[in-house]
Amino acid sequence: MTQVNWERYSGEQVEEFVAAMLLLRNPHGNLITPSQGDRGIDIQIKVETGGYDIYQVKKYASALSPSQKKAIEHSWKTFLAQTAGRIQVNSWNLALPYDPTPENLDWFEKLTGDSGITTQWYGRTQLDTLAADSPQLVDYYFGDGRQRSEQLLLDLISIQDNPASPSQDIDSPLLETLRNSLLAKATKITNMLDEVDPFYRYECEIRIGGIEELSKEYLPHSQRQQSEAFIAFLQRKDSNITTVLHVIPKCAESCRLKPITFGISVRAESGTEAHSVLQDFIQYGIPPQNIQAEIKDVQSPPGGPLPGKGIISLIDYSEQDKLPPLEIKFSPNESDGEVFAVDVEHISHGVAPSGEGSYLRFSDRSSVATITLLATAANELADLRVECNTFDGKKPSEVLPGLRLIAGLRNGGELELVVRDGGPQIFKARSDGSDNHELRAAARKIVAYIESLMEVQKHTFLPVMIPTMETVSDYDIDSIIQIARLLRGETITRKWSQLELTVEDREHIPFDENAQQAILYHTKLIAQVGDQEIDTGYVKQTEYKSARIASVREKDKTTTAGYVTLVPGSIPEAVLSAIPMSQFEDVPE
Repeated sequence: MTQVNWERYSGEQVEEFVAAMLLLRNPHGNLITPSQGDRGIDIQIKVETGGYDIYQVKKYASALSPSQKKAIEHSWKTFLAQTAGRIQVNSWNLALPYDPTPENLDWFEKLTGDSGITTQWYGRTQLDTLAADSPQLVDYYFGDGRQRSEQLLLDLISIQDNPASPSQDIDSPLLETLRNSLLAKATKITNMLDEVDPFYRYECEIRIGGIEELSKEYLPHSQRQQSEAFIAFLQRKDSNITTVLHVIPKCAESCRLKPITFGISVRAESGTEAHSVLQDFIQYGIPPQNIQAEIKDVQSPPGGPLPGKGIISLIDYSEQDKLPPLEIKFSPNESDGEVFAVDVEHISHGVAPSGEGSYLRFSDRSSVATITLLATAANELADLRVECNTFDGKKPSEVLPGLRLIAGLRNGGELELVVRDGGPQIFKARSDGSDNHELRAAARKIVAYIESLMEVQKHTFLPVMIPTMETVSDYDIDSIIQIARLLRGETITRKWSQLELTVEDREHIPFDENAQQAILYHTKLIAQVGDQEIDTGYVKQTEYKSARIASVREKDKTTTAGYVTLVPGSIPEAVLSAIPMSQFEDVPE
């Protein structure tokens, strides 16, 4: 085992190593960011019984100078002033690789003795004992542990270059045999990585399939992924086998003690969509998706990003589980306008890399409506963007609130994000400058369609689901809207120009082009929703107020059947209504 010669290393190395030892022994402990003012704390560790053990780490490895004592005094006084009264403190510990002399202990006692707080000098002897129990960490910081972990990574990557990894059909039994062989090798390497790397542990899968398909299974926001540093995918171009490497922090601060860092070079021509996406990221922090980039200057634990060109996406991470139930309200400027209140989920927030701008993005519960608020450095609303997402295959009642919100948004209204059921307001903003007439008009028509589907649902036991909207024509939409109106008990009056009927016996049709009469026409009221034909249990009645015969013609030479063409008489109106099918003895087809 590599011994720690404290005097040989820089103060930064010593402090980082001591912090790592303490935090790895206490996985839920936290580092305090110096840039925010450490408040006399370097590390705070929550105790199961309540309260915190506080550690102040110093690099001093020899007799304390007056200036070093002053630095310790400053940390102690800062702790008393800024921390001691704010949290329950069980102990305050001074950790440094130097055992105190009796004079040091007298000085330390005078400094801390009147506080009523348990204090301890955590010196070289205690740190050496911790180091002896942490050979992995010592070897990583002061030996060759880091180099060995990097070599193991290369070994793991190389198994994908096995010449015995031929291109096989995904259902080939040879692939399963190869997968098992590679898994055995990968598991051996990840076990060795676990032994070498003090900050992360590793889990490896060998999956049949390509990165593009498999990566969809590892979308963000899953409970497991929230505890992982990252997931790496390794695949040969000519193989259907992919290595999936999970890198999991061993303590809460692993990613800060040994961060994953790398440089990204991105280029995009002005006027392109990629350029616009990057501008949004620079100005407001909106995560870019599927951007061509080159990764360089990689510093990460084994399994991390590898240098080279590729496609990068940043994750729009939601912290919904940390928030109370929320809703978005929209109040139009018009006094008679409808106020919308929609339950909100999928909330994310980010700040521009410069810290000057920010964004807030949220969606309704069905994820139909996505609203993005862009703010300037002065926290003023710069833009409001509204997106309508796909809702194919969902229940009409699920998507209706989000669609109504999109349809109702307009200039001059106010948006409020509030805690649901009368809770406090989180923010309020005006929607000036965000009007999108085309989107609103399309949403209004879809709202009418969705409401009509909900009316159809009232008259059938079959589940009515929204069809693939790309296949729904304007005629389909208008037809469902009309059916819903009839089912609600409305009568619809419309003009008509011609009606052609098929009759069994044309010879008995009295042909008088001047005669006019009212005609009742009945047929089943069928709602066509995508591939579904839904019998509503009603008959559609069409009453032609005045009609006359324009022509009668034969169907063919072998039958008396024929076609009768009707045109409007003095009243060119037809009145549509719905009648319960129970009123008919013979159900019209």
